Amino acid sequence: MSASPLFIQVPGATPPKPSPSGTTEIPVSAPEQSQGEFFGWIAVLWAVVPTIIVLMLAKSRKQKTPEPPHVTDTDFEAEVLKSDMPVLVHFYREWNIGDRVMIKQAERLAKRNGEALKVRWLEIGESPQTLARYPHVETPAFLFFFEGRLLFHAEGVLDEADVHREIWENHAKYLRKKAAGKVV
Repeated sequence: MSASPLFIQVPGATPPKPSPSGTTEIPVSAPEQSQGEFFGWIAVLWAVVPTIIVLMLAKSRKQKTPEPPHVTDTDFEAEVLKSDMPVLVHFYREWNIGDRVMIKQAERLAKRNGEALKVRWLEIGESPQTLARYPHVETPAFLFFFEGRLLFHAEGVLDEADVHREIWENHAKYLRKKAAGKVV
């Protein structure tokens, strides 16, 4: 008696055929073959191609925001104190979360005021001499200058609308005092 694998004979099924190497190949049904093809390269393509397209679209739509204009110890006097127009300086620390929130506020204030207001950023870690001029400043802080004078100072996380209102109210108050001759 020869040793052959035991197969259950199913009516209408094709019996296994011996291969030239002597092993028995089991035939694969059409659904099994279809399933094997589906979970092959086609499935990989269906998953990878849309992902690549999404990443490419996201990269192309990503807005590149320009670096905000900074001042340092070397140009603070020229950029801020000797400026012909009002200047709002945002004093911040790069690593502070509250300062990061206020950086966005300062960017919106710059956009909102356009050419009427210069907005500058000052990283206090890189400008110790300027910080020594204003020792009372804690970050995040907005300092508003006009004609070399500090007209407004606010610290902490603030509402953009409040800062906008305060700087222009203080600017108007300064101009009224100057017109009345009360500014030396």
